[in-house]
Amino acid sequence: MLTHIGVMLGFIATDMRFEFVAAVYVGDTINCTWAVTKKDEERRRVSGPATATNEHGEQVLRGWVSGFPSLICLQKDGSE
Repeated sequence: MLTHIGVMLGFIATDMRFEFVAAVYVGDTINCTWAVTKKDEERRRVSGPATATNEHGEQVLRGWVSGFPSLICLQKDGSE
């Protein structure tokens, strides 16, 4: 699911690290988030933590993703 988010944003991941912290079952609703917390405009790279939670708000995955974003993620006005 997180890789699908990256594709929709035009993001090319160079490093993805995941730790699966709880089981996921058929029928579960999973919400994935990824926050850009580091931005290196000179190298044109961004990175940040990724999480996935189930419908009960329990974390089932945590990780870190970094890579090359589309130009949309590197806007000069500070928005991401």
